[in-house]
Amino acid sequence: MATELALRKAQTSDSELLFAWANDPVVRQNSFRQAAISWEEHQQWLAGKLDTPDCKFFILLIRETPAGTLRFDRSDANQWTIGIALATHYRGKGLAGPFIVLGCQALASEFPGAQVVAYIKQRNSASLKGFEAAGFVRLADCSVSDEPCFFLQRYV
Repeated sequence: MATELALRKAQTSDSELLFAWANDPVVRQNSFRQAAISWEEHQQWLAGKLDTPDCKFFILLIRETPAGTLRFDRSDANQWTIGIALATHYRGKGLAGPFIVLGCQALASEFPGAQVVAYIKQRNSASLKGFEAAGFVRLADCSVSDEPCFFLQRYV
């Protein structure tokens, strides 16, 4: 299966698909902002993400079929915060870890030695499992938007 996994850069033409994934109930539940996202908000947000060098935004592919998103946002000179969301029918299949590894390899090709950090809600055991499978180390408990989280890190 690993040879069937790939990444491609997100594009403006992905807007509708990204909007649908962003408003998926499970994605909203596991996000730090749980309110539904309006189309206008999404369009403005996406334009900002696609137009900045401080964001590396990928569509996850399985046999060339879109399966989710992976995004790195630069939070300081050589530190990037990662986020991943899988489409409903690809969840629970052990794909997060391999996709996270692919994304980290892509980031490393441009920013070798970068520190990648993740904030995972403590109740999101599936996400924690995927990040740990991808070589992330849990460093601390923390809170984001009053939500108990784990802080994880990996160098690429």
